[in-house]
Amino acid sequence: MLEKPFENLNSEYKRTKYCESIGLVEPQEIKLGIRYDSRLNKRTKQYEQIAIEDTFVYVPILDSLKQLLSNKDILHFATHDHKSTDGVMRDYCDGSQFEKTPLFHEDENALQIHCFYDDFETVNPIGSKTKIHKIGALYFILKNLPPKYNSNLSNINLIALWYAEDAKKYGFNAILKHIVKDINILSTVGIALPNGIVKKGTITQISADNLGANSLLGFVESFSAHYYCRLCVTSKEEAQNKFKEVSMDMRTRQTYEQHLEEAEAQTTQSHVFGVKQKTVLNDCIYFHVLANFSLDIMHDLLEGIVQYELKLVLEYFIYERQPPLLSQDELNQRVASHCLNRTDNKNKPSFIKLRSARNDVGQKAMQAWCLIRNLPFIIAQDIEEGNVYWELLLRLLDCMDIIFAPQLTAGLIAQLSILTEEHHTHFQKTFPDRRLLPKHHFMVHYPTCLREVGPLIHVWCMRYEAKHHYFGRVAESVRNYKNICKSLAKKHQTARSIFSQTILWNIWRLGQVVHYFCQI
Repeated sequence: MLEKPFENLNSEYKRTKYCESIGLVEPQEIKLGIRYDSRLNKRTKQYEQIAIEDTFVYVPILDSLKQLLSNKDILHFATHDHKSTDGVMRDYCDGSQFEKTPLFHEDENALQIHCFYDDFETVNPIGSKTKIHKIGALYFILKNLPPKYNSNLSNINLIALWYAEDAKKYGFNAILKHIVKDINILSTVGIALPNGIVKKGTITQISADNLGANSLLGFVESFSAHYYCRLCVTSKEEAQNKFKEVSMDMRTRQTYEQHLEEAEAQTTQSHVFGVKQKTVLNDCIYFHVLANFSLDIMHDLLEGIVQYELKLVLEYFIYERQPPLLSQDELNQRVASHCLNRTDNKNKPSFIKLRSARNDVGQKAMQAWCLIRNLPFIIAQDIEEGNVYWELLLRLLDCMDIIFAPQLTAGLIAQLSILTEEHHTHFQKTFPDRRLLPKHHFMVHYPTCLREVGPLIHVWCMRYEAKHHYFGRVAESVRNYKNICKSLAKKHQTARSIFSQTILWNIWRLGQVVHYFCQI
């Protein structure tokens, strides 16, 4: 029997010291500015105005990389590439951008850092404290690891946490400049590992939803703006008729710099051709915002186009067609009783809502994916062959088969360009009084994005947004919002240090079972 087994861990100080001994990467608080607030003076019982520092929490990325590479399994992947040799694109290293980056010519095993940005709530999203405690988060994964390992939440690492209101007040550059400084050190000097290896690396791509990406990268933050696309200068009216990328004027560094200069000189307009402000991300040696091709298929398709078109088509079949194909209640009964496979059963669609002001059917992303893939087995038997409304969904499914594919060939990517044009043209003929969404326009750029960075399903926001749930659970358990960013980062980094040697993947063995279960 062990006597006092937790004696060396029975205080915060002792636990911190223990974690430091096994590689804890301590979060750092960095000052952004000062604000004035009122606080109760306990002695005088009067409220007094005091100066309070606005800060954000940064987990030094160079130290995080050293900790990651201390894991022998991760180090193996960081020193052995997984490039395809059969002409099939499976990951970023198979894309043309990898081939064009000088750092990867120097060392094809240089660290490929893929970042993700998003905001999340730490309190009730419909409560009165939502804006106050809304947090901005920046994560990263190592693309040197094969995609099947990067889908594990444990391999999504924290870079920084900040209050969303502070980002609006001080701007993203005040936060990002500290990260860019370390990235440039990584790109030029590199980090030295205990075995004598020096590893260099760079940011390869940044994933975010459309609003988050435009905000972070310095583009206009409204998709009703005349020029909303960060890849081209197609106007919102031209986007209703241009379905081939070759007919669009793509942004170049020369035109981008010109638009940026004009935007900074403007006093009446906040942006020029969609370019709003300079970003320090362009100070990275091997990264530029115009080379960021990580369009998010989760928000564009599963939470956008798919639900928009499902609603239009189902409303036609139920409310406009004479006689109706079926009623809304019958549709929901069929969906509820449809036999799904084991994976889809976890994402079974909820009650489908059609008569609402929203352009969706009330489903989450995975539910929408499940619904559109299974809908042909639910109602197709009642639809006559050649129905133009049903044909629209079938064309969309053809596009999605390629867009969501985990591996691709050049032929499939070329085929996607044709399928996308046909789908958009068919939409206009079927619903002439309806406008295409900005997300329809982004679809036209997908073939280029696939060629540049590989399968888009490996850079979508789905797994990163799942990481928010960890911080949501921590915030709920801490119940202290005095400095919630520091609390969340501290908890996360403590757990990372404890499981730093065992987080690569879950291990199950017959006989003596070992289960590495940590999800952080």
